[in-house]
Amino acid sequence: MIRDRAFVSRKYEQIWGGVRDFIRAQRAAGQADFESAFHQALQFSNGSVPGGTCVPGAAEETPFLIRGVEVALAPMALEYVWRDLVAHEVLRVTRTDAEVIAEFGSGWSPNIFNLWLRGAPRTAAYFGGELTEGGRQAAEALAGIRPAMKFTAPAFDWSYPDFSFLPREARHVTVYSCFSIEQIPQLSVDAIRDLLHQTAAAQTVQGVFIEPVGWQFPEFSADRALTERTRSYTRERNYNTNLRQVMETLGAENRLRILNIAVNSVGAAVNPGTVIHWQRA
Repeated sequence: MIRDRAFVSRKYEQIWGGVRDFIRAQRAAGQADFESAFHQALQFSNGSVPGGTCVPGAAEETPFLIRGVEVALAPMALEYVWRDLVAHEVLRVTRTDAEVIAEFGSGWSPNIFNLWLRGAPRTAAYFGGELTEGGRQAAEALAGIRPAMKFTAPAFDWSYPDFSFLPREARHVTVYSCFSIEQIPQLSVDAIRDLLHQTAAAQTVQGVFIEPVGWQFPEFSADRALTERTRSYTRERNYNTNLRQVMETLGAENRLRILNIAVNSVGAAVNPGTVIHWQRA
């Protein structure tokens, strides 16, 4: 499988474009409540309503890991738990006076909107960097219902990352990714170097990667069988294989510090996410 920009764009452009069309239709019908519109879009993107963009799994419940403990969750229960777990991991490192909160590879930015609903700083500027036009347009359509939220959906591609949309004058910055680096088989170390260069004037830069890379940290895994299973799953699908190498290289260059790693902590049991908290050195 060749997992490149064209592959990812083909896969997600139609899906997120469907979410865009749904949100636009909701607004045209008079929907003016941000929280209701967000939850309706979540249900649509999850495939839990007629015409939804993602086909629900054959089983009514999906095995899901929460801090490594497996539970079976129905589709929308899984959706809400997942979004709140992501919000928890980001909010725990986000200062109350953060001026920038950015997600790279954000789809239609449901994680960012959920952060807002869960109490993220109201005065911060929010950026949902996304490869697909459909995802960016969907996010902008939803954000338009909540004009008080300073939200922008810039074009972003991990293969050719451009972080110039991040304001250099921001003093406190939180950045994160969530199952987006997985789409880049070999992440360039220069991508994170460029991110750190763009935010060099900030007093603090806090980062979170929630990515399915637990098998890259086998010594931290309590479940050897899961580690080997996810290693095979990753290689079969040509997902990322070098995030650990990138992080360790930047650590050796004294550009960042890894604060903690929770291996195979959260996500669908077939391909769980590992949570990596880091900060600029």
